[in-house]
Amino acid sequence: MPIFRRHSSYTGEWSGGRIQPSSLASQADSEVWLALPNDNEGEQVWEALNAQTIDTDLLELRAVPALAYGVRFGDRVSVVGAGDNALVVDAIRERSSFVTFRIWIGEDVAPSLTWRPLAEALAQLGCLVDVYSTRLIAVACAEPDVGTVRAVLEAQADASGLVWEQSA
Repeated sequence: MPIFRRHSSYTGEWSGGRIQPSSLASQADSEVWLALPNDNEGEQVWEALNAQTIDTDLLELRAVPALAYGVRFGDRVSVVGAGDNALVVDAIRERSSFVTFRIWIGEDVAPSLTWRPLAEALAQLGCLVDVYSTRLIAVACAEPDVGTVRAVLEAQADASGLVWEQSA
């Protein structure tokens, strides 16, 4: 049986002194599915991302991927229809300028670090934040901000033991 994973909320941004649904994410009118790599040992896992329809089979991603690699917030993707009217990403048609970071706040992380202050700090830097769970945060930032975001994450990793990665 396939495993389907949806994000529990819209991607957020800093506004009015707190994280609120991003104006870009709020434009989503569709949901697209991406298959995660499968080693054929287990069930196929799929991640759903919110998207905005641009044309008949062209959509722009309006969520930060927490599980799927190779796509970013703002990428324009082509889709094909699947069972139950699902839209499955077929190809990336145009890359966005956002860079994706994934942050894992595991059980070994210092108890003083929780997801909220970290997510708020990154959102205040102008990043889009997608809190997938209290342990996994996906972040999209503009390319000029990558150095600042990396410095914040490196400092937090040194101080608390969190694990992070940067990906395309």
